[in-house]
Amino acid sequence: MARIPDTELERLKREVSLERLAEARGVKLERRGADGTARAPSSAKAEPSTQATTAQVGGGDR
Repeated sequence: MARIPDTELERLKREVSLERLAEARGVKLERRGADGTARAPSSAKAEPSTQATTAQVGGGDR
């Protein structure tokens, strides 16, 4: 499979909100300090097991 060019990845990181993308897939990120956390859809655990850093949650169009 071909690798996505770095310039395209950087553009996507700037323009797409990770929080909105997660919510569109049915994952609700909750703020815990500077990070967003969620229970992974494939996990049976009750506690959040997925984490997104501030830069990922705060970036992109809202």
